[in-house]
Amino acid sequence: TLIKRISSLQDQLEEEYATSKTALKQKRELERRLADMQDSSVGEEEIRRVKKQLAKVKALYREAQSQLESRQSSSVNKSQLNNLKAQVEDLQDALSAAQRAKRSADSELSEVSDRLQSVEMAKMDAENRISTLQKQVSDAQSRVEEIEEELEEAERKNRQQVSELSTVKLELATSETKSDK
Repeated sequence: TLIKRISSLQDQLEEEYATSKTALKQKRELERRLADMQDSSVGEEEIRRVKKQLAKVKALYREAQSQLESRQSSSVNKSQLNNLKAQVEDLQDALSAAQRAKRSADSELSEVSDRLQSVEMAKMDAENRISTLQKQVSDAQSRVEEIEEELEEAERKNRQQVSELSTVKLELATSETKSDK
């Protein structure tokens, strides 16, 4: 029976080792995904997926830990368990960093959007001012043209009156010369 018990413990140890190995693979995959998320824009859906997977890895970790503690296995298994625990903590840190990066990116996007809106409003104001100034310039040009036309008309009338006055003076001088004779 001692041999059967040792064999049973060895089977359990192999099973626990396989479970730990699976959890480690999952953890590495999660780390890879988190690294990818940090390199690209982080989406809410990806964060939720990583959180679920992290919860599964934690559950596997707790299960493996409880099995290891209940069987009081060798120091090699404890070392593996500690490594797995450290890896889970690293995953949690990576997830927190990804969430902070997303919040920062969202904040920056909001600031850029606000600045863009402000620039667009300033552009519209400038376009409105240009339009108003162009209308004022056009009105002033029309007024100048009207004044020039009025001035030309006044000069023409002035020349005509000077001509008429010269004619009247000449007639007056002629009639005075005739009346003196």
